Amino acid sequence: GKGEKQLTPTLGTSADAQADTPTWSADGKRILYVKGASIYVMNANGSGRRLVLLKGGGEFASHPAWSPDGKRLTYQTNSSDFGDDDQVWQSKLDGSDAKRVADGGRDPVWSPDGNRIAFIDDGATCSRIRSANPDGTAPRTLFEPTGGCDAAPRDVDISPDGRRLVFTGSRGGNKSDVFIMRLSSKPKQLTKGGFEGDPVFSPDGRTVAFDSSGIETIPAGGGKARVLLDKNRVEGNPAWQPLGR
Repeated sequence: GKGEKQLTPTLGTSADAQADTPTWSADGKRILYVKGASIYVMNANGSGRRLVLLKGGGEFASHPAWSPDGKRLTYQTNSSDFGDDDQVWQSKLDGSDAKRVADGGRDPVWSPDGNRIAFIDDGATCSRIRSANPDGTAPRTLFEPTGGCDAAPRDVDISPDGRRLVFTGSRGGNKSDVFIMRLSSKPKQLTKGGFEGDPVFSPDGRTVAFDSSGIETIPAGGGKARVLLDKNRVEGNPAWQPLGR
Protein backbone atom coordinates (compact mmCIF):
# COMPACT_ATOMS: atom_id res chain seq x y z
CA GLY A 1 0.00 0.00 0.00
CA LYS A 2 3.03 2.31 -0.01
CA GLY A 3 4.59 4.18 -2.90
CA GLU A 4 1.34 5.07 -4.64
CA LYS A 5 1.48 7.39 -7.62
CA GLN A 6 -1.54 8.91 -9.35
CA LEU A 7 -1.16 8.47 -13.11
CA THR A 8 -4.33 10.11 -14.47
CA PRO A 9 -5.67 13.54 -13.50
CA THR A 10 -8.71 13.95 -11.27
CA LEU A 11 -11.23 15.78 -13.42
CA GLY A 12 -14.37 15.37 -11.35
CA THR A 13 -16.63 12.76 -9.79
CA SER A 14 -18.75 11.80 -12.80
CA ALA A 15 -18.23 8.47 -14.60
CA ASP A 16 -16.96 10.32 -17.66
CA ALA A 17 -14.20 11.95 -15.60
CA GLN A 18 -12.94 8.80 -13.89
CA ALA A 19 -10.28 6.42 -15.19
CA ASP A 20 -10.64 2.72 -14.39
CA THR A 21 -9.92 -0.87 -15.47
CA PRO A 22 -6.15 -0.43 -15.96
CA THR A 23 -4.13 -3.22 -17.56
CA TRP A 24 -0.36 -3.43 -18.10
CA SER A 25 1.30 -4.35 -21.37
CA ALA A 26 3.51 -7.45 -21.16
CA ASP A 27 6.68 -5.36 -21.38
CA GLY A 28 5.54 -3.14 -18.49
CA LYS A 29 5.93 0.04 -20.51
CA ARG A 30 2.29 0.97 -21.21
CA ILE A 31 -1.11 0.87 -19.52
CA LEU A 32 -4.54 0.62 -21.15
CA TYR A 33 -7.45 2.14 -19.25
CA VAL A 34 -11.06 3.26 -19.67
CA LYS A 35 -12.34 6.80 -19.22
CA GLY A 36 -15.96 7.55 -19.94
CA ALA A 37 -17.06 5.44 -22.90
CA SER A 38 -13.64 5.09 -24.52
CA ILE A 39 -10.28 3.32 -24.14
CA TYR A 40 -6.97 5.14 -23.72
CA VAL A 41 -3.30 4.19 -23.41
CA MET A 42 -0.45 5.88 -21.53
CA ASN A 43 3.15 5.24 -20.62
CA ALA A 44 3.81 3.54 -17.30
CA ASN A 45 4.78 6.89 -15.71
CA GLY A 46 1.49 8.51 -16.75
CA SER A 47 2.88 10.45 -19.71
CA GLY A 48 1.86 10.18 -23.36
CA ARG A 49 -1.85 9.67 -22.75
CA ARG A 50 -3.75 9.15 -26.01
CA LEU A 51 -7.07 7.86 -27.25
CA VAL A 52 -7.12 4.30 -28.57
CA LEU A 53 -10.79 3.57 -29.18
CA LEU A 54 -13.44 6.29 -29.29
CA LYS A 55 -17.00 5.42 -28.33
CA GLY A 56 -19.97 7.56 -27.45
CA GLY A 57 -23.47 8.37 -28.59
CA GLY A 58 -24.82 5.70 -26.27
CA GLU A 59 -22.13 3.10 -27.03
CA PHE A 60 -19.48 2.11 -24.48
CA ALA A 61 -16.14 0.31 -24.63
CA SER A 62 -14.71 -1.25 -21.47
CA HIS A 63 -12.53 -3.99 -19.96
CA PRO A 64 -9.55 -3.72 -22.34
CA ALA A 65 -6.85 -6.40 -22.28
CA TRP A 66 -3.54 -6.57 -24.15
CA SER A 67 -2.56 -9.41 -26.44
CA PRO A 68 0.66 -11.07 -25.21
CA ASP A 69 2.69 -9.56 -28.06
CA GLY A 70 1.34 -6.06 -27.30
CA LYS A 71 0.10 -5.52 -30.86
CA ARG A 72 -3.66 -5.90 -30.29
CA LEU A 73 -6.29 -5.48 -27.60
CA THR A 74 -9.56 -7.16 -26.76
CA TYR A 75 -12.45 -5.31 -25.17
CA GLN A 76 -16.15 -5.33 -24.39
CA THR A 77 -18.78 -3.09 -25.99
CA ASN A 78 -22.40 -2.38 -25.12
CA SER A 79 -24.96 0.38 -25.38
CA SER A 80 -26.39 0.19 -21.86
CA ASP A 81 -25.58 -0.74 -18.26
CA PHE A 82 -27.95 -3.70 -18.39
CA GLY A 83 -25.65 -6.04 -20.31
CA ASP A 84 -28.27 -7.20 -22.81
CA ASP A 85 -26.16 -6.37 -25.87
CA ASP A 86 -22.61 -7.08 -24.71
CA GLN A 87 -20.08 -8.04 -27.36
CA VAL A 88 -16.40 -8.99 -27.27
CA TRP A 89 -14.11 -7.50 -29.93
CA GLN A 90 -10.41 -7.40 -30.68
CA SER A 91 -8.48 -4.95 -32.81
CA LYS A 92 -5.15 -3.27 -33.45
CA LEU A 93 -4.11 -0.65 -30.91
CA ASP A 94 -5.43 2.15 -33.12
CA GLY A 95 -8.87 0.50 -33.24
CA SER A 96 -8.48 -0.67 -36.84
CA ASP A 97 -8.89 -4.23 -38.13
CA ALA A 98 -11.62 -4.84 -35.52
CA LYS A 99 -13.00 -8.37 -35.34
CA ARG A 100 -16.01 -9.50 -33.34
CA VAL A 101 -15.14 -12.42 -31.08
CA ALA A 102 -18.50 -13.10 -29.42
CA ASP A 103 -22.03 -11.84 -28.96
CA GLY A 104 -23.33 -11.85 -25.40
CA GLY A 105 -19.77 -11.80 -24.04
CA ARG A 106 -17.97 -9.54 -21.56
CA ASP A 107 -14.81 -9.23 -19.42
CA PRO A 108 -12.45 -10.65 -22.08
CA VAL A 109 -8.84 -11.71 -21.48
CA TRP A 110 -6.19 -13.18 -23.79
CA SER A 111 -4.65 -16.57 -23.13
CA PRO A 112 -0.89 -16.37 -22.41
CA ASP A 113 -0.03 -17.86 -25.83
CA GLY A 114 -2.32 -15.38 -27.63
CA ASN A 115 -4.26 -18.15 -29.38
CA ARG A 116 -7.54 -17.81 -27.44
CA ILE A 117 -9.68 -15.15 -25.79
CA ALA A 118 -11.64 -16.13 -22.68
CA PHE A 119 -14.75 -14.22 -21.64
CA ILE A 120 -17.93 -14.36 -19.58
CA ASP A 121 -20.91 -15.49 -21.64
CA ASP A 122 -24.41 -14.49 -20.51
CA GLY A 123 -26.25 -16.43 -23.21
CA ALA A 124 -27.12 -19.35 -20.95
CA THR A 125 -29.49 -19.44 -17.97
CA CYS A 126 -26.50 -18.65 -15.76
CA SER A 127 -23.32 -16.95 -16.81
CA ARG A 128 -20.44 -19.21 -17.84
CA ILE A 129 -16.83 -18.96 -18.95
CA ARG A 130 -16.14 -19.54 -22.64
CA SER A 131 -13.22 -19.05 -24.98
CA ALA A 132 -12.79 -18.63 -28.73
CA ASN A 133 -10.10 -18.05 -31.30
CA PRO A 134 -9.33 -14.34 -31.80
CA ASP A 135 -11.41 -14.39 -35.00
CA GLY A 136 -14.42 -15.76 -33.08
CA THR A 137 -14.20 -19.32 -34.40
CA ALA A 138 -14.12 -22.56 -32.39
CA PRO A 139 -15.92 -21.33 -29.26
CA ARG A 140 -16.05 -23.72 -26.32
CA THR A 141 -17.17 -23.68 -22.70
CA LEU A 142 -14.50 -23.74 -20.00
CA PHE A 143 -16.81 -23.64 -16.98
CA GLU A 144 -20.57 -23.67 -16.50
CA PRO A 145 -22.31 -23.87 -13.10
CA THR A 146 -24.43 -26.94 -12.43
CA GLY A 147 -27.32 -27.37 -10.03
CA GLY A 148 -28.33 -23.72 -9.99
CA CYS A 149 -26.36 -20.53 -10.40
CA ASP A 150 -24.06 -20.75 -7.36
CA ALA A 151 -20.57 -19.62 -8.41
CA ALA A 152 -22.00 -18.13 -11.62
CA PRO A 153 -18.85 -16.40 -12.91
CA ARG A 154 -17.77 -12.90 -13.85
CA ASP A 155 -14.40 -11.08 -13.95
CA VAL A 156 -12.33 -13.99 -15.28
CA ASP A 157 -8.53 -14.15 -15.52
CA ILE A 158 -6.16 -16.85 -16.83
CA SER A 159 -3.00 -17.93 -15.01
CA PRO A 160 0.35 -17.23 -16.69
CA ASP A 161 0.78 -20.95 -17.47
CA GLY A 162 -2.70 -21.10 -19.03
CA ARG A 163 -3.81 -23.98 -16.81
CA ARG A 164 -6.02 -22.21 -14.24
CA LEU A 165 -8.87 -19.75 -14.14
CA VAL A 166 -9.73 -17.30 -11.38
CA PHE A 167 -13.09 -15.55 -11.32
CA THR A 168 -15.69 -13.84 -9.21
CA GLY A 169 -18.56 -16.19 -8.41
CA SER A 170 -22.00 -15.29 -7.11
CA ARG A 171 -22.91 -16.90 -3.79
CA GLY A 172 -26.55 -16.20 -3.16
CA GLY A 173 -28.21 -12.80 -3.00
CA ASN A 174 -25.76 -10.03 -3.77
CA LYS A 175 -22.76 -11.83 -2.28
CA SER A 176 -19.73 -12.74 -4.37
CA ASP A 177 -16.37 -14.37 -3.70
CA VAL A 178 -13.22 -15.32 -5.59
CA PHE A 179 -12.98 -18.85 -6.99
CA ILE A 180 -10.06 -20.65 -8.64
CA MET A 181 -10.02 -23.78 -10.76
CA ARG A 182 -7.86 -25.88 -13.02
CA LEU A 183 -9.31 -26.44 -16.47
CA SER A 184 -11.72 -29.41 -16.51
CA SER A 185 -11.96 -29.43 -12.70
CA LYS A 186 -14.31 -28.02 -10.08
CA PRO A 187 -13.79 -24.48 -8.73
CA LYS A 188 -12.40 -23.88 -5.27
CA GLN A 189 -13.56 -20.92 -3.20
CA LEU A 190 -10.63 -18.68 -2.22
CA THR A 191 -12.36 -15.90 -0.28
CA LYS A 192 -15.32 -15.84 2.10
CA GLY A 193 -15.92 -12.14 2.64
CA GLY A 194 -18.96 -12.06 0.39
CA PHE A 195 -18.15 -8.84 -1.44
CA GLU A 196 -15.05 -9.58 -3.53
CA GLY A 197 -14.43 -9.15 -7.26
CA ASP A 198 -12.02 -8.36 -10.11
CA PRO A 199 -9.47 -11.12 -9.33
CA VAL A 200 -6.17 -11.20 -11.27
CA PHE A 201 -3.21 -13.56 -11.13
CA SER A 202 0.24 -12.25 -10.25
CA PRO A 203 2.84 -12.59 -13.03
CA ASP A 204 4.27 -15.73 -11.37
CA GLY A 205 0.80 -17.23 -10.83
CA ARG A 206 1.31 -17.70 -7.10
CA THR A 207 -0.93 -14.90 -5.82
CA VAL A 208 -4.33 -13.43 -6.69
CA ALA A 209 -5.16 -9.76 -6.16
CA PHE A 210 -8.80 -8.78 -5.82
CA ASP A 211 -11.15 -5.91 -5.00
CA SER A 212 -12.86 -5.92 -1.62
CA SER A 213 -13.79 -2.23 -1.46
CA GLY A 214 -10.03 -1.97 -0.96
CA ILE A 215 -7.35 -4.13 -2.58
CA GLU A 216 -6.27 -7.47 -1.09
CA THR A 217 -4.10 -10.41 -2.15
CA ILE A 218 -4.38 -14.11 -1.32
CA PRO A 219 -2.19 -17.12 -2.19
CA ALA A 220 -3.52 -18.91 -5.28
CA GLY A 221 -3.42 -22.16 -3.31
CA GLY A 222 -5.57 -20.69 -0.55
CA GLY A 223 -4.71 -19.09 2.77
CA LYS A 224 -4.99 -15.77 4.57
CA ALA A 225 -5.73 -12.62 2.60
CA ARG A 226 -3.47 -9.60 2.97
CA VAL A 227 -4.78 -6.03 2.79
CA LEU A 228 -2.83 -3.74 0.45
CA LEU A 229 -5.22 -0.79 0.35
CA ASP A 230 -7.74 -0.57 3.16
CA LYS A 231 -11.50 -0.79 2.84
CA ASN A 232 -12.06 2.81 3.92
CA ARG A 233 -11.04 3.82 0.39
CA VAL A 234 -12.87 3.25 -2.87
CA GLU A 235 -10.54 1.15 -5.00
CA GLY A 236 -11.04 -1.53 -7.64
CA ASN A 237 -9.77 -3.31 -10.73
CA PRO A 238 -6.25 -4.20 -9.49
CA ALA A 239 -3.55 -4.90 -12.10
CA TRP A 240 -0.08 -6.39 -11.60
CA GLN A 241 3.03 -4.84 -13.07
CA PRO A 242 4.93 -7.49 -15.11
CA LEU A 243 7.86 -9.19 -13.39
CA GLY A 244 11.21 -7.45 -13.64
CA ARG A 245 9.72 -4.06 -14.58
